[in-house]
Amino acid sequence: MTRNRAALEATLCLNPVLKQRVTIVAAALGAPSDAGTPCIIRSWKANNRGNAELRCGASYTCEQSLTKFKMGTDDCESITTRTLDEVLAEHAPKSIDIAKFDVEGFECNILKGAASLFSKAEYRPAYAQFEMGFASTKDCVTAMLPRVGYELGPNKGTGKDANQVIMPKPGGFDLADVVAGAPEPANTAAAPPSPSHQPPSTEVGGLQRTAAAACLNASGYGFEAANVTAEDGSFKFKMAVIGGGIDWVSGHILAHGFWEIRSPQDVADLGGTGKQLPPPGSMLLDIGGNIGYCEP
Repeated sequence: MTRNRAALEATLCLNPVLKQRVTIVAAALGAPSDAGTPCIIRSWKANNRGNAELRCGASYTCEQSLTKFKMGTDDCESITTRTLDEVLAEHAPKSIDIAKFDVEGFECNILKGAASLFSKAEYRPAYAQFEMGFASTKDCVTAMLPRVGYELGPNKGTGKDANQVIMPKPGGFDLADVVAGAPEPANTAAAPPSPSHQPPSTEVGGLQRTAAAACLNASGYGFEAANVTAEDGSFKFKMAVIGGGIDWVSGHILAHGFWEIRSPQDVADLGGTGKQLPPPGSMLLDIGGNIGYCEP
């Protein structure tokens, strides 16, 4: 949604070190068959307006949704979809080492147009995370595993989302015909250390307050700046979140410094004991756009 994308852009504005490492792609992903179908993206809970779902078909209109859920005009948009294969072909990332899907039950549609994610040698992420709390998602991901040579990680996240990862199965896929296209070695240089303290009161995430206010107010949505913190409470970066008490996820981040995970390592932990993330310099594909998965 435009408001969520504006929050991502404001977050990058607040954190120049992240802005150099993140590309926001404004694309609604779906199946090839969704391309010619009317689609909307909508919020449906008055206290969780940052959470949106994509629905396609003539029966879904913004007029109907706004009336049904008693929401504002910022809470629904008519959109057209593209496939993930099309987006990857356009942007041509050198690698995709982790993928995260968080699209409120629309995962199966996206996977129908995502063959290259699991078949191209330079992609085939070490971990792909899905919300298995949606029965349809669990069914189609499980059915896909033998076809793409992946297996399901043994651990499951807490809560109704029931996050799980899938991982390449040893010997489960023959890449001999694409070895020549293997990616360059990842840059293993360590990232600059994150501050281990709260930013000085005269700054917000390294920016003077006047510049930070400009980042938060540029879109007119009234974003607030939240401190994203590590498990030990150390400061990681500033995140632009939805203000005004209309989004309880934003409220949780403001109050507790995180949402769902405290470290990207939490993704690898779903794969089993001793699993590690790819090295620094690796590529994360986040379908759903949660900037909280980034670390300076």
